[in-house]
Amino acid sequence: MKPYPESYLNALRETVRGISLVAHPSEALKSDVAELSQNLEVLELYGIELQVEDHVGRAAHLFFQGHYAPALQNLEKAISLAPAAPALWIHKGVLLIRLGRISEALLAAQKAVGPDPRSAAARTCQALALEAAQRFGEALAAVEAAISCDPDYAPGWALKSGIACRLGRYDEGLAAGRQALALDANNPAAWYNLACILSLKGETRQALSHLERAIAIDPACRLIARRDADLAILKPTPEFRRLTV
Repeated sequence: MKPYPESYLNALRETVRGISLVAHPSEALKSDVAELSQNLEVLELYGIELQVEDHVGRAAHLFFQGHYAPALQNLEKAISLAPAAPALWIHKGVLLIRLGRISEALLAAQKAVGPDPRSAAARTCQALALEAAQRFGEALAAVEAAISCDPDYAPGWALKSGIACRLGRYDEGLAAGRQALALDANNPAAWYNLACILSLKGETRQALSHLERAIAIDPACRLIARRDADLAILKPTPEFRRLTV
């Protein structure tokens, strides 16, 4: 097998340049990074040196499959080639959060924010790390900074809904989640966070409806829901069991 034509590889690499592990990936994006990742083995067999985007593409492919440790190993190769690139530190921060290495994630997020303080993605990564550290007040301030950088950034609004929920600010969380969905109707985090808030408010029917939509978009929400105490009121219902089986 020969490598894909350079023009095609470059098109895939261009897709990778715009990737954000903070946002939920489309199926088309997953397909592109999978295709790039598969071709990298061929490039390596031919002795062709991999580019930053190649390492990021392979890391993203592994991330989407839930293989966080090898994803981080590949991302580190990209960082070694471009240590000043804020996007790479955002990716690293998200991966470290998934691996439970929260103090390191906070440092990675700071490295993302430092050179690019107006980046909504960098600020959202910082908020994610602060939320994981259970520093919810600081996390809310960080995500509000992200939204001020880009009021149309749906992942920021979705994250704000979850953080507001943690702080017991349910009406604020509902408003943020609905704003996220107004910007991106297929944002699973927004649907899921709204389900949690509605559950905590005792609105069982609406909560189940929102949870069903979250799971339909991202089946990973199914496992999260099984463990989530915020959904306690839903768990005795046959609908919840059907959704999470």
